[in-house]
Amino acid sequence: MVEAGELDDGPAQAGSRGGNASIGTSGAGAAPRPAGTSVLVPVVCKSTWELLHYPVTTMQLVSGAGKAFVGYATKVLLSSMFADMFGVSQLAAAYLAGGSLVLFALGRFAVPYFLMDHPRFGASALAISIAAQAVTAVVYAVLPLIAGDGDVSGGASWRLVGFVAAKSIAGLAFAVGAVVAGALGVQLFGTANMRLIMVPGWFLFGLGGAAGPIVAYDTAAARVSSGMGYARAYALYFYLAAAAAALNVGLMAWMHVMERRALLVESKADPRVNAEAGEP
Repeated sequence: MVEAGELDDGPAQAGSRGGNASIGTSGAGAAPRPAGTSVLVPVVCKSTWELLHYPVTTMQLVSGAGKAFVGYATKVLLSSMFADMFGVSQLAAAYLAGGSLVLFALGRFAVPYFLMDHPRFGASALAISIAAQAVTAVVYAVLPLIAGDGDVSGGASWRLVGFVAAKSIAGLAFAVGAVVAGALGVQLFGTANMRLIMVPGWFLFGLGGAAGPIVAYDTAAARVSSGMGYARAYALYFYLAAAAAALNVGLMAWMHVMERRALLVESKADPRVNAEAGEP
């Protein structure tokens, strides 16, 4: 594997907020970094195979598949979950599923706008993604406790209300992570290498998105056939989703550490990088 900052022609990115420095260097007297590269992939790769030699590539591919696995299962099965776990009618389940998407819509524009573009509270796409996955992990870990044994009476209950609220928060986190995905790709790989990550990235994202609903439904169906109630049956998938989100947090946190280390190497090589990044 090639670590960022090891190559002579591999200068780094100017700042952990995803900006690309035009003056970055990998060492004293080195040539300027190619335009459109990043701190973690400081060269213009010629192929996806070359890009895979950088650890951040594999980490991001695994993370992207995990995000899809977690996010799309309940998007596909949410109405069925409301009907099966709480005994509401299909029409009521559809309304509840639609209502839980209100925060999802908010997350698609408002939250990233204020977090990324605000001059005072601006944050990097990587930091936002870590926070979103951390929230997701916590929500899915507590969902089995909220749902309990469910309530098949079809009436309103605190478990139903809590489930709607928890799923709304999870939808918000998924939307935020999805909307900053492009900015995250630029931060990690640079614009020059984005085309190389797109094909394997979307392929694995699609596999994760397809696997999520299949695993959720099949495991729940198998557990129901053994005599378990739907609420308890879906709990296994909720725990799997929480574990996947926690793994994503770990992967992205390590990417952040790698990025900061590479930035430190670059700042020692060329102090002007700190000036462009807005750091002392």
